[in-house]
Amino acid sequence: MKEKVDKYLRESPKYLCMTTDGWSDIFKEPVVIYMVSDCASTIFLESKHTQTQAHTGQFICADIIRVMKTLSKPVIGAVTDNTSANQLAWQLLEEKFPGRFFYGCVCHTLQLLVKDLFEDIPSAPSTSQSVFGALAAFVKECKTLCVHIRNTQGLNSRYQELRNIHGGLRLQLPCVTRWGRHLKMLQVLKGARVAICKLVEDDVWYPNGTGKSLKAETKELRRRLKTFVLSLDYEKMLNKGIFILSLIQEKIAFFECDHQPLSDVVYAFKHLIYLFETQNEDALHEFRGCLTQNELTELRNKIEARSTFVIKKAHRIAFLLDPRYYQFSEYNMLRASMIQDLVQYGASCNLDIVNNDFQSLSDQETPQIDEPSYADRATSIRRQYSSFVSIITNAKVTNQHWYETITMMSAHPRTTWRAWFSDMSDLDILKDIAEKVFTLVASTASSERGFSSMALTHNKTRDGLLPHKVKKMTFIRMNEHALFKPTFPGGLSKVLNSQGKIVASREELEAEATYSTSDEVLNYEVLTHAAQEGLLKHQKHIFNSKS
Repeated sequence: MKEKVDKYLRESPKYLCMTTDGWSDIFKEPVVIYMVSDCASTIFLESKHTQTQAHTGQFICADIIRVMKTLSKPVIGAVTDNTSANQLAWQLLEEKFPGRFFYGCVCHTLQLLVKDLFEDIPSAPSTSQSVFGALAAFVKECKTLCVHIRNTQGLNSRYQELRNIHGGLRLQLPCVTRWGRHLKMLQVLKGARVAICKLVEDDVWYPNGTGKSLKAETKELRRRLKTFVLSLDYEKMLNKGIFILSLIQEKIAFFECDHQPLSDVVYAFKHLIYLFETQNEDALHEFRGCLTQNELTELRNKIEARSTFVIKKAHRIAFLLDPRYYQFSEYNMLRASMIQDLVQYGASCNLDIVNNDFQSLSDQETPQIDEPSYADRATSIRRQYSSFVSIITNAKVTNQHWYETITMMSAHPRTTWRAWFSDMSDLDILKDIAEKVFTLVASTASSERGFSSMALTHNKTRDGLLPHKVKKMTFIRMNEHALFKPTFPGGLSKVLNSQGKIVASREELEAEATYSTSDEVLNYEVLTHAAQEGLLKHQKHIFNSKS
């Protein structure tokens, strides 16, 4: 397997992107995982037990450089968690490698947004506490209710009987380190509303009718929880929490896929605000009017604050060079600064990183910019970007193939940068920059999947496995999935056309999608291969493609 991985990385595209994150194993020992992604697959590199080593910014920086040196292809960037230590590591790495990108995970940032709204954390501003304080207290009380029922044998058994009669699922508890658990808890409570109401009015809630056998604090807790469940605002607050969390969770799930380019991160936060405002006023929406105007305003401020926190230079450049977003007028005010980022990066950084030579850059030296070369390159970049805008503006009229390629990106954004190679051979500088930024991934979800794989291998029944054996087994397990999956040049898995036949080439796929004259939605089944005990499981995705 090691030989196959090394061969794959040698034959991979020009650049790679690294993802890394920390975790605690079954013995609560710290582990760091390193993954690397190209434009087709994500490869597990290694896991490292750091033992007593503190995860400081200096350590994270040095360890990322150590892993980068082991690869045959240059790592154009790395995505990590958003902790203060990781932020320091980004600064140190950018000083050493100004031509590469180091930034935080968008999924972790969206989870921080959830904490801002539903968790009592010191970093949350006072305005958030005043506007969403009641909602945060409600979610906290929901957690108390779930914990009390689950931890009390009599109540839990009676709840299972009632939910079998009236409907509902097993109660869920929120977890800080797991995305979407707050939403799951509220959804379960809403689905089991009748069962829970029956429970708090059942004799088991107050034994012997008065609860004299209960301790005073338990009796007071049950009295409070009963009042809480039967209150008039209970369902209203449930709907409000579900409404907010469901839209945020949709974005988290979207970016859990490694194929989403960084340009989608810029759009996602603006789109999230738009969804909250439109769906809150939609007369046909289930949660219409859940949020007050003050809550919408505060929610918008929190989303914009987290957007500013996570969006870096790489995201802005990717958004600027993504043909799907060139005509979005709401970004016109930001476009000038994005162009400045593009020119500054392209003109000052080495655009021809063809090997992974770390010896050319010492810790003390900073590359000197040749002023005439900088000015000439900056002029060339501005001229090429103007040509790029002109081409995609008139693409539908002047170049039907290019316009069709753009429409394909809505279904398969992973192929975005590859579109540059079709009709833009004269834009050499922009093509190279685009190849770099569209190699980068938006989240560390691949590392999270690595943790899950390690947890399946190193569990309570196999707690005697040594760390190096867990590392090897995870290496085989994850890379077997990645290398076994057949992909087309654009990074797609097997695709079935509308007749159920496998599409054999990119050309056939484009013809199937873009030359359809019908207004009906065309469905594709992208078969994502996952080896599970030698069997293939197929995860279906439906893409909308219209001519």
